[in-house]
Amino acid sequence: MADLDAASFAPSDIRVLFAVTRDPVERAISLYALMRRSPDWLPHIAPFVGDRNFEYFYEFCRDRGYYFPNDQCRRIGGSASFSATRSIIMERYSFVGSSDRIDLVASALRSRLSDILPGFSAPSVRLNGGKYGNDEIRLSKRMAAKVEDHNSEDAELHHFIVEEGGLYSRS
Repeated sequence: MADLDAASFAPSDIRVLFAVTRDPVERAISLYALMRRSPDWLPHIAPFVGDRNFEYFYEFCRDRGYYFPNDQCRRIGGSASFSATRSIIMERYSFVGSSDRIDLVASALRSRLSDILPGFSAPSVRLNGGKYGNDEIRLSKRMAAKVEDHNSEDAELHHFIVEEGGLYSRS
């Protein structure tokens, strides 16, 4: 929402506004894996982090204000606060889904866009292998707790969407 406000889009200009939340620890791991796999996607980080471990990547990003803390709340609601973001979601978003239930997001997109974009088809999505890591990256419980603590409002946002069944939708 903050990006749309910065671009001077009025709410009436937007027919369908949606977002997807992700567990903040999984999101941090995914960004690290992306940086390692495709450094060109994160050129402002990759040359400085290189092959260093996740902990270094995370601290580097936090120290410079990249992606953490509570970046999902900031991007979706324009605030680092879950309660402010929840209000914005309830007021302005068509729906907000959870990466845990990406199938529901795809279904909602198909449903909401059928009259606007006939023939729209959401691509199939490969989900991550496991909670808080994949075959290449494992976090200690201490580090996972640290990421979750630094991103507690994002964790609350994601939990709110998951508790709604994986998709919060405005009637």
